[in-house]
Amino acid sequence: MEHAVKRVLVLSLLGLSVLSTAAPVAAHDVVSRVEQARAGPYGLEIQLNPDQPRVGQPVEIVVRALPGGPSLRGAVVTLAGRPGSETVAIPTRPVNLEPEPHDRASYAGELTLDVLGAWDLEIQVAGAAGSGSTQVPLTIAALGPIPSVWLGYLIGLSPLLGLAWFAWWQRGYLHRSRAEGLPAVER
Repeated sequence: MEHAVKRVLVLSLLGLSVLSTAAPVAAHDVVSRVEQARAGPYGLEIQLNPDQPRVGQPVEIVVRALPGGPSLRGAVVTLAGRPGSETVAIPTRPVNLEPEPHDRASYAGELTLDVLGAWDLEIQVAGAAGSGSTQVPLTIAALGPIPSVWLGYLIGLSPLLGLAWFAWWQRGYLHRSRAEGLPAVER
């Protein structure tokens, strides 16, 4: 009987470990937004994930050539964030998108924008067919609220922890000073 229980327990743990180590889905297999644009001679399909990122959240970008047009194989694809007209920020440095291992004519990368507001993602392509650039609008959303009520209470009441420590320390100081026979401070 005991041997059977151990066997069931070991098989259950083995099953859970297999389920917990399942390979995650590649980030661009689930696409939030797809844009088509023209950059010089290149027709591009631009995939963005997530569609409306939050401040400080990376935006994953995949750029592919549309069928029937020049290929991006061997091209240099760069990405930069340019703030919109009412967004007070500086442009990001250009980032080179890297060819994907499974498709060398597809380029992927990510960009993190730390300022709330409207942005334009500027994509520049330089390849065998020539060079060109295009812009894709993107809105960066504010950070979400505190995730739960208990975390809000924890943050709000945290100064009480310092106050309690200070009272405990003063109580110990008062006991030590009375034990040593020091006179109390008069007002």
